[in-house]
Amino acid sequence: MNPSRFLKCFSLANLIFLPAWVEMMPGAGQRYYMGYSVDGVALAALGASLLLTALVLHLAYRWLEHRTGWWGRLLRQAGLFLVTGLAINGLRVGLPIQAYVFDLANQVMQLGWTRFLLFYGSPFVLLALFIHFKEERFSHWGARLLLVLCPLPLVTGSTFFTTPKPMEALAPATGIAPVRPKGLTVYMIFDEWDYNWTYPYRPANIPLPELDRFGRENLFFTHAYAPTSETFRSIPSLLTGRIVEQARTTTGPDALLRFRGEATWTPWSQVPDLPYLLGQQGLRTCFITHYHAFGPAHALARPTLEIKRKPYFREWEEGKHRYQTFAGSMLRQGRAVLENVPGVNFLLNHEGKVQSVPTAYLHALEETLAALRSRRFDAIIVHWPIPTPPSWWIPPRAISRRTPPRASG
Repeated sequence: MNPSRFLKCFSLANLIFLPAWVEMMPGAGQRYYMGYSVDGVALAALGASLLLTALVLHLAYRWLEHRTGWWGRLLRQAGLFLVTGLAINGLRVGLPIQAYVFDLANQVMQLGWTRFLLFYGSPFVLLALFIHFKEERFSHWGARLLLVLCPLPLVTGSTFFTTPKPMEALAPATGIAPVRPKGLTVYMIFDEWDYNWTYPYRPANIPLPELDRFGRENLFFTHAYAPTSETFRSIPSLLTGRIVEQARTTTGPDALLRFRGEATWTPWSQVPDLPYLLGQQGLRTCFITHYHAFGPAHALARPTLEIKRKPYFREWEEGKHRYQTFAGSMLRQGRAVLENVPGVNFLLNHEGKVQSVPTAYLHALEETLAALRSRRFDAIIVHWPIPTPPSWWIPPRAISRRTPPRASG
């Protein structure tokens, strides 16, 4: 076996499996509902898959190398084209979701099939012609590029051991519930943020003076480290301050939770979560969310809680079908969640067109706080499903350029 050739095949296999490496990082929540349960077995399985794929590529290359005649050359060209396409697809899927230019569904929607095939199909046609007429030169350049990519598994794999794991610093509900609230208290729960981005820059709770427009009101942020990419488990984790390993609904009136380190299931209505603690103090609480799997018993045990929500999966599917992108679905969800709040119309500009995600969420944040200023509630919990870190959130002081009014009294 030629060691240099095997290294090239291994690099190519790693490039093909790049989406799997990305999914196994601690920030895999950026791929909605596609995060893996990462452990030693998963890493070993991925490593074995890489070695097996590299071996198959190596043997296939050796077999094709000795084929002669026009059909042998045709097989080699088809193999190079196929492997190159797999590698390009690995890069496309493995890149962060912010690289929207690689979102092919979005490009088809915006360009139409004719221009899409013209712009995206032409490079593949040119690649096929280049491989056909310059097969040896293409193989030479490709081999050098693959040697450069050899350390890629070490680079991607090392982040798994150096990055904080999800839920390491979850703020307990007893720690964020106000003992003696002054005025209206607003809790902003950001679900499924990228762990790599948020952890170094945000403690468990961050007061933002720039958005403190209500005088004595307080704004709290909770740690948004979901145990998985499933909102069904992350929301009870964030509200209870305890890591939920499993969550399920039953035929009865209550949802069941199984916390980390516990073998038994606990009805959610009996868990002292943040709405329950606020209710114990007699605080009228509004919870704005798309989450729906609480169970009737949860509301009965919290008479001061009012939940404003829409059926999540129906709104998700409608948004996905209409916009064909995650960002479009997310915008539609935001409208569904907040459409019952007076004065909130943040998704459409004066021309009736959908605004960008940064503008929409900035307006949603400000308009939600302004619309809910009514004294019907003493505490408000707003849940935002944001699967990736928006670049517009840095730094927090840039959210509002206007100087907030000073607290009176």
